[in-house]
Amino acid sequence: MNNKRFVRIVAIVLAIIMLLSVAMIAIEMLASSSASARVTQGQIDQLRSEKRDLERQKREIQSKINTIEFERMTELTKKGVLDDRIMLTGLEIDNINSIIAYYDILIREKEYEVYLAQGREDAQLQKYRNRVRDMEENGIISYLEIIFDSTSFSDMLARIDFVADIMRADESAYVDLIEARNETEAAKENLEQAKAEMDEEKEDLELKEAELFEQLEEAHALITKMENDIETEKQLRAMVIEEEARVQREINAKVEELRRQQEIERQRRLREQQRSSGGSGGVNAVTGTGELM
Repeated sequence: MNNKRFVRIVAIVLAIIMLLSVAMIAIEMLASSSASARVTQGQIDQLRSEKRDLERQKREIQSKINTIEFERMTELTKKGVLDDRIMLTGLEIDNINSIIAYYDILIREKEYEVYLAQGREDAQLQKYRNRVRDMEENGIISYLEIIFDSTSFSDMLARIDFVADIMRADESAYVDLIEARNETEAAKENLEQAKAEMDEEKEDLELKEAELFEQLEEAHALITKMENDIETEKQLRAMVIEEEARVQREINAKVEELRRQQEIERQRRLREQQRSSGGSGGVNAVTGTGELM
């Protein structure tokens, strides 16, 4: 009776040991089949290396953004200077236009003065010519009239001197008119010369203004390009930051998974140690019992 009970106990113990062995084999096979999915420290180190690369890219992008921002501020300062220069050049052109308009008025006035002076000169010349012609045509009669109408010799000389004075006065008036016209024409020519210089200066300023506007347009285009470049770099930086965050999340997940795996492995080894210790004790007990029996 006792032998049968002992055999039953031994059979149960053997069955339990076999079940445990089968379970451990199944667990090991399952672990082996999923070995490719296991997390390793190398994988985590690789992800951390990727994260460092992303951090380096982020710093480089930020440095590039800072450089472009500095260049943009420099270009904005240059554009401000160009705006001021264009404004001042425009004011100079407006001022020269006012001076040119004023010269135009003075020139027209001088032209009218020359016209009037020429008229007076022509009239005086005609008067002088008429008097000379009259003297030539009626010179004998006139001189005879002067002689016979004179009350004395001194009166006659006075009359002759008077006629000569009239002739000299007519000639002097004509000469004065010519000089006055010449002065007016000279003044007119000076005004025209000054106006021509103003016109030339105006053309130079207009060319300068056109160059400034061209530089301003180039500055506008460059600033716009810089702003687009900054926006592009910011978008790239945002993508790097997002990728960096994703890698960090993956690192965290794999670190946690590695810890879990290590804990599972620790528990497995502990069970093996316990099983090894328990199995040895069980055999000794059975042997001892047998020996005792």
